[in-house]
Amino acid sequence: MIDTPEEKDVRVVSWWKMTVIAFFITSGGPFGGEVAVQAAGPLVSLLGFIILPIIFALPQALMTAELATMMDENGGYIIWSERAFGRFVGWMSAFNRFLSNTIDMAVYPVLFVSYMQQLQCVPLNLNDPNQTFVSNSTLATLSGYETYPIKFGVVIVVLMMNIFGLEIVGWASAVLSVVIMVPFFIEFGYQIPKLEPSQWVVYTSPNWNQFFSVVLWNYTGWDQLGAIAGEVKDTKKTYPRAVIAAISMNVLVFLMPVTAGLSIYPDTNKWAAGWFALLACQVKDWLGIWIGIGAMISSLGQFNANLSSNARALWAMSTSGYWIPQFSHISRWNTPVVAIVWIGITTSLLMPFSFTTLLGIDVFLNCVSVLFSFASLVWFKYKRPNDPRPFEVPFGNYGAWGIMIVEASIVGFMMVTSDASVFVVVIVANILFIVLYLTIHDFLARGMQTKKVIDPHYSAEVTLDI
Repeated sequence: MIDTPEEKDVRVVSWWKMTVIAFFITSGGPFGGEVAVQAAGPLVSLLGFIILPIIFALPQALMTAELATMMDENGGYIIWSERAFGRFVGWMSAFNRFLSNTIDMAVYPVLFVSYMQQLQCVPLNLNDPNQTFVSNSTLATLSGYETYPIKFGVVIVVLMMNIFGLEIVGWASAVLSVVIMVPFFIEFGYQIPKLEPSQWVVYTSPNWNQFFSVVLWNYTGWDQLGAIAGEVKDTKKTYPRAVIAAISMNVLVFLMPVTAGLSIYPDTNKWAAGWFALLACQVKDWLGIWIGIGAMISSLGQFNANLSSNARALWAMSTSGYWIPQFSHISRWNTPVVAIVWIGITTSLLMPFSFTTLLGIDVFLNCVSVLFSFASLVWFKYKRPNDPRPFEVPFGNYGAWGIMIVEASIVGFMMVTSDASVFVVVIVANILFIVLYLTIHDFLARGMQTKKVIDPHYSAEVTLDI
């Protein structure tokens, strides 16, 4: 049975809260960008940090803004695909993202502990090509299983914040974003007299697979903002403002540490995860420690924001008959508490795996679901042209086709350059999703039955035609 909570104003997400939630759902800071710089060198990485937000992130954001304001209810990409193409496509889109989200959520506690283990300043010697940069702190010697209690503690803290509602998530994200961004402004200010533009145009042969895995992971997730549309104030104004502000934050927070870092240590072949803090240590020890703590906070903030979106998507899967009905339970704080707890459990089970093991599969599955959303946008343009759209992608149908083609081209290139093992996992997963549809879909659908349901996150009634 789907719960109907008490009537109250649940649209608590203003444009600035949406901005910081979007910041954490996407990049949450430049951390991990060091790996992209090492993989592609200064020129390609800097161009990527500038161009990809425009040609990859902005199309996702525009698509999300139109569909989320057209259907301003919780569920996002799940309800878009189903209403455009029917239940089978909705099912495939939902389960590709469900698996992607499940894997993605486990990344953040792993990163939190990884950054904690690297929280130490080491002097860099440009003249020593054999220098190693391994932390000798006690935490660094702990194994993955020995750090599990710390990761589990992160999960519990974030679960509690999400259970008490999106308003707390928004405020927490705002505070965390300030703590993360301020030290990069300070570092950049210190290094302005030492910046060398000639270091920015050095070309090295890129490792495209590694580069795209990292950068696209940082710039995906915009369509997840549609999953919380039912709790957003004045969607017509909020989505466009938040999109522009969050993309600007993402560009700045990558360009500043990369350009400043090149002026400190230009040999990017040595760069690795955690180097933004190490480079800042060469300016001031306290600045490097601040950035190291900021990296930990970024993982916490990303986990926090993504959990809020993913739990509402899982709630939407349940209310649509794609998942067991118990997940449609709503708490007294108007939060999908069963979905939140379930994500906490699956995250805890996947945390022993490494960051690199999780990332490639996560990005690939995410991109499959994103393409379903773009196809839904184009379908609605032709099949439901008269539906109210408080915000529209510029240039009408041509604009919708244009951003879909650009997005599909980038995603296609990423897929072609992916490891064969990632292809195998994604193909096997989708075969499994088809088998599940053929075997258990009718059972889940009968469990929901056709009924009138009051969605607590928007004012209309929804009919579940199962």
